[in-house]
Amino acid sequence: MSTSYEIDITMSPDSVQKLKQQGCSLLAFKAVKTQVSNGAPTVWVSASNFLTSTSLSWEASYSAYISAQTIKNQVTINTNTNVSADLGYNVLVDQYGNLSTNTNGAQGTISIINQAATPYTTGVSQYSDNGGMQPLCALPLNGNFMDQVTPIEKVLLVFSTGIINTGTVLYSISSAGMLIDLTGVNNRGVAFDINTGWDAQGAAWAKQIAPNVALSPLLITQN
Repeated sequence: MSTSYEIDITMSPDSVQKLKQQGCSLLAFKAVKTQVSNGAPTVWVSASNFLTSTSLSWEASYSAYISAQTIKNQVTINTNTNVSADLGYNVLVDQYGNLSTNTNGAQGTISIINQAATPYTTGVSQYSDNGGMQPLCALPLNGNFMDQVTPIEKVLLVFSTGIINTGTVLYSISSAGMLIDLTGVNNRGVAFDINTGWDAQGAAWAKQIAPNVALSPLLITQN
């Protein structure tokens, strides 16, 4: 059985009402570790059905994907070509773009190995109860090259105006957020207020993120 995690978010009725009147969605991004230096984060969870008490929950269950799309800001990456893959797996991309796996990979990471000369966009997806299996990142995968991706238990939460699809590449966002570290634990609790923003009572595991901050350095850690 895979490990489960949860973040509980509390808000006042007034905050919920105003967020919904403004057409806001709750976005979640999840961090990864990789050797790739020019990757981008993607929207992992996008939810408009938030209430005064909302839980974001997920499992250590993964898949890997490839796509022919180019990584650009606000592009939604098509991740339909995918395969289930656990940590320690190799994901092999053959000359036709078909995916297969074996368990001979490096411990603690997912290795995506391109056996053809065709370049792709690639990344790892993770399961959440709030949207199923959705991508965490978009990374360039050159021909005859390997990308290694390790999901990290850090989640960025932010409210954004409008509907933004999961899998959308975003380099920054115009609202303040909170980066929450769940390393070594399974549950965190935070609050949000429409005027004062995110609050974790000064806990060391929570970091306030200002609007328009570059997301890639926060969410894509270099090996």
